[in-house]
Order: sequence, then structure tokens, then C-alpha cells
Amino acid sequence: MHKRRLLFVAFLLVVSAVLAACGQEPQVVEVTRIVTETDVVEGQPVEVTRVVTEEVAVEVTRVVVEEVMPTPVPVDRNGAWVDTVVVVEEPNPDAAITRLEAGDIDVYAFTIASPGTFQRILDSEQLKYKSSYGSYNEFTYNPAVCADATKLNPFSVPKIREATNWLIDRDYLVAEIMGGLGSVRYVPINGASADRARLAAEIRAIEAKYAYNPDQAQQVIAAEMEALGATLTDGKWTYNGAPVELIGLIRTEDERTQIGDYFANQLENIGFTVIRDYKTAAEASPIWQLGEPTECLFNYYTGGWISTAISRDEGSNFLFFYTPSGLPRPLWQAYTPTEAFATVSQRLNDNDFTTF
Repeated sequence: MHKRRLLFVAFLLVVSAVLAACGQEPQVVEVTRIVTETDVVEGQPVEVTRVVTEEVAVEVTRVVVEEVMPTPVPVDRNGAWVDTVVVVEEPNPDAAITRLEAGDIDVYAFTIASPGTFQRILDSEQLKYKSSYGSYNEFTYNPAVCADATKLNPFSVPKIREATNWLIDRDYLVAEIMGGLGSVRYVPINGASADRARLAAEIRAIEAKYAYNPDQAQQVIAAEMEALGATLTDGKWTYNGAPVELIGLIRTEDERTQIGDYFANQLENIGFTVIRDYKTAAEASPIWQLGEPTECLFNYYTGGWISTAISRDEGSNFLFFYTPSGLPRPLWQAYTPTEAFATVSQRLNDNDFTTF
């Protein structure tokens, strides 16, 4: 007969375990231990050491680490905190509105001056808009004499350029083409500026002098055209037996298409033959900004400019728009201001004066 008595457990070795999904649950694991026992063999005590492997139930604790999202703090601000901003070109305002409503784009950063397009914005429950005072349109003239002597550029004559002020009905442009989404402008001074208020009386006098008067425009232009050697035949101006053709470089992305067509109509009404060259900004830029003016690739361009702020000082605009110092581009280098004008423009640009 053998008698066994457990003396001690040497150690426990967990061979494998399955962790609970969460909390504490009993799990069955294999435990290996070394046991020393005393057996009595033939009346004599004998110590025996054995390795015992058993399945036992143990309590397993799992440490769970959860990612806790911070509670957003409300911030009263405009704009977005983003990692990436994607900028795309959309030349068509109506297409831009459709893309905005569809969620394809988030903001359209350009002027809307078409009454039909603006009405779409007003009717939409998804869109918001802001009023802007920072854009304006103009007719940019090519003042150069054509290198080809068979071509005549009437806008090379200052008095003809001046007379076109009477040929353009600015009130019509604002009311009919822009649907009231604008204001008339006669001078290189923004309507939303300190100088516009400061020089209100002088500007009003200029507006009165150059108010729409097509008969006066026609009289002045006719006299200058005859001095150039042109002839009015059956209501059409000719030069060296050929029609006097004017190339209108007309932008196609916005209301300047209609504005360019309007001016073409007015020029045709007083005898000119107008070629309407419709182009996007990218297509037109190499012609009016980088082209050689004496090649006469255009006679007028439907220009557009943007002001990024309400300016305290508009004095630099005279030098910028009318003198070769404005931009280092071929068109600007073709400008020939009088010495008096060039001097006062430079002084205004440099704030070289002591009284208004």
C-alpha cells in the first residue's frame, strides 16, 4: 500500500489562455506544476518528484483601452479648419451654381453680375451669397498705329478714344445687361473708396460732361476719321478702298460677352465694320497683354479688374492704367501720355503732395 502526501507546489506555468472579450470571466487553462510527494514503500518513506499537467479554471482580467474622442468646443468663427483645399476652375457661373447645389464644390469665388443667374441664387434654399464692391469692367483700347499701313486703327487717335465716352450708355449696361447689379463708372476711382467721396463734386462734373450722347460721338469721330484719310461710303467707313475693320476681343465667361456685343453694335451704327473675336481669359491674354500692339490683333478688349479691399487711396490708378509705368507689358509701353499727365500721375502714385 502506498500513501501519498502533497508537500508543496513548486511553480505554475500558464501554457495557453483565451482572454475574455471584456471584464472578468473564468477560463480553462493548462497548468504545469512540479510536485514532491512522500511515498511509503515497504515501511520506508521515499520522496518522489513528478511533473503534473492539469486543466484548471482561472480568473482572467483583460485590460481594455478605449479611444475617447474629445468633445468639440463650439467656436464662433467663419471659415474652415481643413487639411486640404482643392481649387478648380469653373468658367460658367450657371454651371457653378448647379455644382454648388449638388455639393460638387463648396464655394464659388467669382462675381455674379447676370440678373438671371442671380435670380437662381435668390430662389435657391441651399445657397448663400455676399455682396461685393471689388470688381469692375472696362473697354481696353489698343492705342498703337498699325505697322501695316493698309490698316487703320481709329483708337490710335486720342480724340476718338475720348469720343467713345459719348457712344456708351453706361446706364443701359447697368440696368439691362447687369440687371441693376452694378453702378456706372466714368473714372479710375472705385465707387467704394474714400477718394470717391472726397472727389464727389469733380466726378459728378465728369459724369455730366461725358453723359451718353451718340450724336456728339458721331460728329467728333467723323471729323477725326476724315483727317486720317477715311471715307464714309453708304454708311460704312472705308480706307484705301477697304472697310475699316475693328476687332473686338470679347470675353465669353460672364456679362462681358453682352457688353462687348453692345459696343460692337454701337460702333457699327456709326459706320465701322466690327469683327467679334470671342475668347476666354486664357485665350485672350496672349493677344491683349503679350501681343505686339502695332500688329493690331485687337482694337478693343472687354477688360475686367478686381480690387481686394476698400481702398483709402486710389491715386495710383492713374499711373497704372494710363502710363507705361503701369505694367511692363507691350500694351502699356504703347501708351503716350502728355508730359503733364505723366508727371501728375507719378506724383499721385508716390503721394508726392501736401494738400488734396
